[in-house]
Amino acid sequence: MGTNPSQIVCLRFFSGAWTKAKLLDVAMSNEQKMRFFRFLVQTGFKEIEVSYPAASDSDFGFCRELLKGGEVPDDVWIQVRGCFRS
Repeated sequence: MGTNPSQIVCLRFFSGAWTKAKLLDVAMSNEQKMRFFRFLVQTGFKEIEVSYPAASDSDFGFCRELLKGGEVPDDVWIQVRGCFRS
């Protein structure tokens, strides 16, 4: 039985410190994602991939809530995915 990719949270370990986390594709409500985002920030993550805002209204709302609510500290980088064409 394989692992459902929607249940994977990607955490990267580099140079003795956890440096990157990924909330993208995680099957959680926006409230759960917010609690997890706060946990990752408190844990010391400095780079967090949060969503693909073009994919759904809930992902867009989560990004907006992070930014408008002042949830992202100055020393933390968030990443979002987008679709682009040449």
